[in-house]
Amino acid sequence: MNRDEIEAAAPGAVLHDDQVPGLKLRAFEGRRSWYLYYRTKAGKRRAPKLGDYPLLSITKARTIAREMMGEVHAGRDPAAERRRQIPTVNDLCDQFVERHVALKKPSTQTGYAGLIRRTIRPKLGKRDVDSIDIDDIEAVMRGLKRAPYEANRTLAVLRKMFNLAEKWRLRPLGSNPCRHVEAYRERPRQRPLEPQELPRFAQVLDELEQGHPRAVALLRVEILTGARGCEIRTARWDELGVGALRKA
Repeated sequence: MNRDEIEAAAPGAVLHDDQVPGLKLRAFEGRRSWYLYYRTKAGKRRAPKLGDYPLLSITKARTIAREMMGEVHAGRDPAAERRRQIPTVNDLCDQFVERHVALKKPSTQTGYAGLIRRTIRPKLGKRDVDSIDIDDIEAVMRGLKRAPYEANRTLAVLRKMFNLAEKWRLRPLGSNPCRHVEAYRERPRQRPLEPQELPRFAQVLDELEQGHPRAVALLRVEILTGARGCEIRTARWDELGVGALRKA
């Protein structure tokens, strides 16, 4: 097996390595992956995935395969042992919430928690972290096709989770399965008022002012200053220039 053969392999092809018995490369649509086929001393068939090409080169794949076959000849089952050591996506979710989400503001924590609970854990939670690929992420996105906003937020959380999985050495560097997954196009959720709508908008504010004076006042300050609501709500009088006006 050589690089040219690998690059030319069409989806569905299986290439057998001529140096390490049992080492095979399987070609799929959009990716090529290394597998090691062997039997344990108890006669059980195993075919663990070693990694994806070209992230895992021929040389590295052969080195890993030889080491694993050495364990097999010693009577061990490296695939089963490896499976017990590899964290699941549920484990990654736990670490993500504890080490990343917990540092965010409460509203952001709530949003993350909802996406993880509704979609990520049910769809991917029991899978090994290093087994998730682009096909799995695209399947999650297809399942949320009718809720594009939810799908795109879920994709953003997954992308961040798997970036951190690489940083925490739970996946190989550069292996984020979300990297080439496209988000859905969203309809704009906000739009500017048209000039002809402004008089009616002012009228509605006047009508609401008696029952909701603080909310209307906040909205008017936002319109006049361009500041965000949270900035106005937490502003001090001196930041609004009121102190200077009083001294004058």
